[in-house]
Amino acid sequence: MSFDLMNHQRDPRSHHITLCCRAATNHRLERLTLLLRHEHQVGVKLLNRSTRAVSLTDAGQVLLRRSQSVVDLTARIHSELRSRAAA
Repeated sequence: MSFDLMNHQRDPRSHHITLCCRAATNHRLERLTLLLRHEHQVGVKLLNRSTRAVSLTDAGQVLLRRSQSVVDLTARIHSELRSRAAA
């Protein structure tokens, strides 16, 4: 699908594209806010910030890896509970 900036306002797909971009931006801001909150709570810098980019510090990468383990475990627990409820 091509995107014509000149006809953006007249293209009915433009509203959908705008909503998708807005949702993606909001999601990124929510994640960034969460990381900043963790940074404040733990007292450890989790993000490298500049005017052009944001990246994870070593501590931020540890948090990401460990958090993924928790998310995976939670998914397995939910799956097990659903299986037991169906039985």
